[in-house]
Amino acid sequence: MFKFALQKIKYPTLALIALGCLLLFPAVAGAEASSTLFSYSGSATSWSVPAGVSSIEITSIGGAGGRREGASGGGGGTATGTLSVSEGNTLYIAVGGGVAQYEAGGAFPGGGNSGVGGDGGGGGGMSWVSATSTFATSSVIIVGAGGGGIGWRENPAPGTNGGSGGGLTGIDGEDGDLGPGAGGHGGTQTAGGANPGGGDSTPGSAGQGGQGRDNCNGPDGGGGGAGYYGGGGGGANGSGCSGTGHNGGGGGGGSSFVSPELTSTSTASGVVTSGGENGSILFTYEIIAGGGGDGVGRSRSGNRFVGMGISR
Repeated sequence: MFKFALQKIKYPTLALIALGCLLLFPAVAGAEASSTLFSYSGSATSWSVPAGVSSIEITSIGGAGGRREGASGGGGGTATGTLSVSEGNTLYIAVGGGVAQYEAGGAFPGGGNSGVGGDGGGGGGMSWVSATSTFATSSVIIVGAGGGGIGWRENPAPGTNGGSGGGLTGIDGEDGDLGPGAGGHGGTQTAGGANPGGGDSTPGSAGQGGQGRDNCNGPDGGGGGAGYYGGGGGGANGSGCSGTGHNGGGGGGGSSFVSPELTSTSTASGVVTSGGENGSILFTYEIIAGGGGDGVGRSRSGNRFVGMGISR
């Protein structure tokens, strides 16, 4: 009977069955690997999610702190994660700048300045990705920058390094060769790094590295690196012109943050650098041809992938 039933199936019926299979089990669309690299520019920029992209892998690196004679700036941290997106979403990006040797000013965005005398290294700038055009602690990803290092050509003692940025807590700056020149502390997940050197140095805060302490008779404290919470400014051995030629403290590194909306995340502290290294942000993604009929990747239920409350 089974054989007889098969014989009764006509060619038009077979064609309908084949068409039904195509509708129920469509061919897998082709995928094209692509990437977009953002380099330091000194300002924030925007990026629109292309058609056919449902997620992006983000690799972000913060800027390095500056350095003086015999000292190194803290390196910028690294953070990674995968974010679900939809076609047409807009993301805003700021890449942290590094601070060159002998530069006392902090880098964009958020690096703390060295003391007023300018004898310390400035703090590096953080790198961030956000759904808003300005920095916010609710950003998608924020990577801490390195603090500024301290050294002075008239002081035979080794210079003091700035603390590296990155990780959930930034690294403390090194202490100077006398007590008052304490290094700034690294930023954490809840507060900016402290400034144990006191004087006119300042602690770090959300998105901002602290200022180093001033000492016109010797090297100032290093600027704190920017981050989710910035590192504290380094101290100096004296205030105003009452100090000595002893080295001040390095600036603390800024902390990093990765939103819980991201998957496959990681953070890592930077390494001590020669100064001047800018950060970077890399987006890696696949473009699915014809995904969902409108170029938008979809789940089995047909819903758009939407991350961080971003909707088209």
